[in-house]
Amino acid sequence: MMVMGLLKMTRQYWRIGYILLHVLFICISPTIGDRYYYPDKPYIDISNETDQPCPNGCELCTDLRFICHQLNISSIPQNWPVTLQYLELTHLPMKRPFPLHNAPFKRYSRLRYLDISYNTLTMIRNNSFDGLYHLEYLKKTDTHGYYLYPNYYGHISPGTFSSLKRLKYLDLQYNVRMGLDHALLRLRDLPQDTSLDYVDLSYTNNADIHHDILSYALRASRLVVFERLKVKVLKLDGNRISAIDGTFGGYLQSIEYLSLRRNYLIQFTRGIQWTNILFMYNMKVLDIGRNAQLPVSVEKKHDEQQQCIPLPMKLEKLYVDNFQVNEKFKFYDKGVCFNVHNSFHFLDMTGATLMGSGGPLTGLESLRYVSLQSAKLIITNSEAFNCKYWPNIQTMLLGNIDLRPTFGGTDKDSLIFQNCSTLVSLDLENTKLSGIPKQTFKDMNQVQFINISGNGINKLDVDLKNNRNLTLLNASSNFITHLTSSMMSQLEMIAAQPNHTLIVDIQNNPLLCDCGQIEFIQWIKRTKVMLHNFDDYSCFSGDDSYNIKTLVISELELRCKMKMITITTVATCVVLFIFLVSLAIYAKRYRLEYLLLVSKQFAKRAIRTKKQADDYRKFRYHGFLSYSSLDDFSVIIQIQKKMEEEFGLRLAIHDRDFIPGKYIIENITNFVEVSRKVVIIMSNNYLESRWCNFEFELSRNKRLDATYDAMVMIMLHDKDDLNKAKISSSLKSYLGQKTYLPWPKNSSQKPTFWLKLKEALDFGDIEPQLQQDIRNDLPEALYENDEGTVGGAEDGDSDVELVNLDDAQEQSNGKAIQIEVDVHDDTQPLISL
Repeated sequence: MMVMGLLKMTRQYWRIGYILLHVLFICISPTIGDRYYYPDKPYIDISNETDQPCPNGCELCTDLRFICHQLNISSIPQNWPVTLQYLELTHLPMKRPFPLHNAPFKRYSRLRYLDISYNTLTMIRNNSFDGLYHLEYLKKTDTHGYYLYPNYYGHISPGTFSSLKRLKYLDLQYNVRMGLDHALLRLRDLPQDTSLDYVDLSYTNNADIHHDILSYALRASRLVVFERLKVKVLKLDGNRISAIDGTFGGYLQSIEYLSLRRNYLIQFTRGIQWTNILFMYNMKVLDIGRNAQLPVSVEKKHDEQQQCIPLPMKLEKLYVDNFQVNEKFKFYDKGVCFNVHNSFHFLDMTGATLMGSGGPLTGLESLRYVSLQSAKLIITNSEAFNCKYWPNIQTMLLGNIDLRPTFGGTDKDSLIFQNCSTLVSLDLENTKLSGIPKQTFKDMNQVQFINISGNGINKLDVDLKNNRNLTLLNASSNFITHLTSSMMSQLEMIAAQPNHTLIVDIQNNPLLCDCGQIEFIQWIKRTKVMLHNFDDYSCFSGDDSYNIKTLVISELELRCKMKMITITTVATCVVLFIFLVSLAIYAKRYRLEYLLLVSKQFAKRAIRTKKQADDYRKFRYHGFLSYSSLDDFSVIIQIQKKMEEEFGLRLAIHDRDFIPGKYIIENITNFVEVSRKVVIIMSNNYLESRWCNFEFELSRNKRLDATYDAMVMIMLHDKDDLNKAKISSSLKSYLGQKTYLPWPKNSSQKPTFWLKLKEALDFGDIEPQLQQDIRNDLPEALYENDEGTVGGAEDGDSDVELVNLDDAQEQSNGKAIQIEVDVHDDTQPLISL
C-alpha cells in the first residue's frame, strides 16, 4: 500500500511539473525546433553494426559510427573502418591549429555525416573533401576560434566543395571571421546538379580577412547561388545585414524557411521589401525577429481605412518579435486585415513596435498561436479579441501590454473574450487591469492555462462553470484579499473531477485572516486545489502577519469570539450610558430649556456688538458703474435691470444719478465715496475717455485704502483686442494681478456671469433703524436739494432701502485721493442727464 501511495504521489508531482513547464513555455518565445524541423542527421541503419576498439577521447566506435570528442590527434586517423558512415571529430585538443588538406577523408568514401565543429583549423584546402561522394551532412561550426586565435580566419579555399555532389545539409554557423561574402562564394563551387536543402551561415560575418564588418548589404549577385542550389532552409542570423537587394524574392522562390534574426534590418519598408516576400510562394516560415529598432514618431493623424496586408499563400509562421514594423506609430481606426486565403497559423510579435488599432485583426481563420507580449501596441476596441475572427485560436499571449484602452470601459458583466471555445492558453500578465469582468472566461470551455498575475485586481470573482479543463489559474501578485464563496465553490468543483489536477497560484497577494475571512482560511487549508508554494502563503490581521499553513483555525475563531464579546460589551455600555443621560435630560428638561434660552440671549448680544463694531462705515450704493458713453448702452441697461430689479441691489449710474449743477469731478468723487465698489466696464472707448481714466485712478486709490477689493472689472472685448498703446501702467499692473469678468458672448454664459457679478457686489442689508444713521453720514449735496429730496430723485424714491457693508473698514473721511485729470475752469462740460 505504501509503495502504491508513493507511486501515486510521484505521478501527481510529475503532472504538476509538466503543467509548470508548459506555463513557462507559453511565456517565452518558441524554440528554433518549433519554428522549423529539419533532421540534423541522416538515417543510418545501426541494427547490425559491430563494435570497434575505441581510442582515448572517443565515446562510440563501431564499423558505422565513430563519435570522438577530445581526441588528441594532429591529423585525421587512417586506421578506422572504411565502412564508416557517421563521423564526429569535435573539440580536438590541438596544441596549435592545423589545416585540412591532401584528402584526409578519402579513405572513408562512404561517409554520409561529417562533423568537424569546434576545432581550430587554420584552413580548409580545396582537396580536403575529395572522395566524399556520398556525404550529405557537413558541419563546421565554431564558437571560440575568434577569441583564442585572433589570426584564425577559417578560410576555405576555392573548389573545396566541388566534389560534394550529394550534399544536403551545410552548417557553418559561428565562424565569425569567415565573412558572409566568402561563404557564399564557396557555395558556388558545389556541382551544378546539387540540391542543397539546408544552409546555416549564421554569425559568419563579424569580420573577414581584411577588416571588421559594421554593416552588410546582401546583393543580388550573392543571392543567385540560392536559386541554383534550390535551398529550402536558409539561416542568415546575426550577420549585420542592413539591406537586401530589392529583387531578392525572385532568387529565393525555393525557400521554405528563411531566418534573418538579429541583423540590422529596419522596418519592412527599408531593409526588406514586403512585396518581394510575396514572390517566395513556397515559404512556410519567416523569421525576422530582433532586428534594429529606431525611435518611432507617433502619427497623430488616424487612418480611417482598414490596413490590409498580403501574405504568401503557404506562409504558416511569422516571427517579428522585437522588430520595428513601421517607421511611424500609426493608428488604424478599423483595424488590420490579411488576405483571406492563407495558411497562417502562428504569429509571434513579442516586443515588436506595432501600431494603434480600433478594430480586430481579420483574415486569420487558421491562426492558432499569437503572442503580443511586451509589444508597443494600443488597441481601443474590445472586439479586437473576439475569437470569431480567430476561430481556431489555441494560445493567446497578451502579457505586458496595456489593456486599459481595450477593456477600461467595459462593465463587470461584459463578455470580453467571446467565442473563444478553442482557446487553451491565455496570458494576461501585467496588463494593468484593475478587475476581471465576471463573464470573461465564459466561452472558454477548452482553456487549461490562465495567467492574470501582476495586475491590480482586488477582487477575483469570475464565472468558471464552463472551464472544467482548467489546470492552472495564476492570480499571483495582485491585491486580492480573499476569494468569494462562489469562487471557492467553482475551484473545488473543478479540482474534484476524476484524474484532474488544478493548480491555483495566489501568492504575493495581501490575503486577510480577519474574522470576516474565516471561511476563506478554512477553505485554503482544506481544499483539494493545489496551491502553488503554499508553504510560503501568509495573511494579515491588523498589523500582524501569520503563516497560513501553521495558523490554527480554532485560535482564530476564539480570537474572533473574544472580539465579538468586546464589541458587544462596549456597545451595551454605550447604549446604557446614552439611556441614563437621556433620562437625566428628561428629568431636568425645564431647567435645561431655561439655560438654553439664556445662552441664546448672550449669543445674540455678542453678535450684535461685533456687527456694530464691523459696520461702522455705511454705503448708499452697492456699486458705481464706470463706463464710456460711446459703448453700447444696452450693456448698462442689462446690468441695471439684473442687479437692481432682479437681485435688489443698488447701483450708481452717472446718466441717472449725477446731481445737476455739480462739477463732474465732484459728482464722480462723491458717488465713488458712497459706493462700496466700482464696476469698470472696460473697452477701447473707455481707454480713450479722459473721465473714464479719472474714474479708474479714483477707484484704484479707493482700492488701496479699503480693507477689501473695491474694484470689479467687466471686459467687453477680449483682453488681446485692447489698444495696448492706451493702457496705462496702473491698468497694466491691475490686469496682471487681478481677474476680471468677461462679458458673456452668448446666452448660455449669462446666468453664470450674473451670479458672479451679484456675488462680487452683494454685501447684505442693514436693519431699518440704521437708515437714518446712513443718511446722516452721506455728503449733504447727495441727498438734499432745494425740494428736500435726495440726489434730485422724486419723492417716491425716498424709501429706497439703504445697505451697509459687512466687512468694510473704510472711514467716511478717508485719505486724500491723488488724481491726474486736468480741470480747466468752471466751464467744464457736464454729463448730460
